[in-house]
Amino acid sequence: MQKGWIRHLDYIVIDLTALLISYFSARFFFQDLERYEFEYRNLGIMLVLLQFLVAFMTNAYWKILERGYLKEFYAVNKQILLVF
Repeated sequence: MQKGWIRHLDYIVIDLTALLISYFSARFFFQDLERYEFEYRNLGIMLVLLQFLVAFMTNAYWKILERGYLKEFYAVNKQILLVF
């Protein structure tokens, strides 16, 4: 069995994929894609890096399989508040 955050790499990849899908769908539906291309590309990169750093630094995936619904709700809201 792997130790450390490597064993939760699949959760990190799923979270980052969901973040990117929501970011690009919001850009596609609510804004012109060619307008402000550079600024929004940088914003997407910063969101991914910030999400990864917050998850890594706060140890957000610790005991993720043992949490109940309420503890998971609090952990997700804490991570969202730290990112945004």
